[in-house]
Amino acid sequence: MVDRGSGAENRYRTAYVFAFRTPDGREVEFTDHAPGPFGFEVGAPVRVSFDPSAPDRRVTVAGPGAWGPVLMPAVFAGVLGLFSLGLLIACAATAGG
Repeated sequence: MVDRGSGAENRYRTAYVFAFRTPDGREVEFTDHAPGPFGFEVGAPVRVSFDPSAPDRRVTVAGPGAWGPVLMPAVFAGVLGLFSLGLLIACAATAGG
C-alpha cells in the first residue's frame, strides 16, 4: 500500500502496489486504488488488464473482486439520474399548477 500523505485530497485513501511480468518478460509495477470495498490481502494473486503496447502506462486490476472501477461510476450516475428525475417532476408539477 502507498500512503498518499497529508497533502492529498483524501489523505485516508490508499493505493495498492501491484507487479507483474508481461509475456515477453518485462517487469511492470503500478499502483491502483482498492478495487472493492475491502481491498486486497497483501501478497494475494490478482488479475490485471494491460495494453501490450504500453503495459507500464495502461494497466489496471481486473477480474473477480475488481468491481470498484465499474460499480462506483454506475452508482454515481444512478443517484445523479434519480436526482435529475426528481427535479424534472418537481418542475413539471409547479408549472402545471
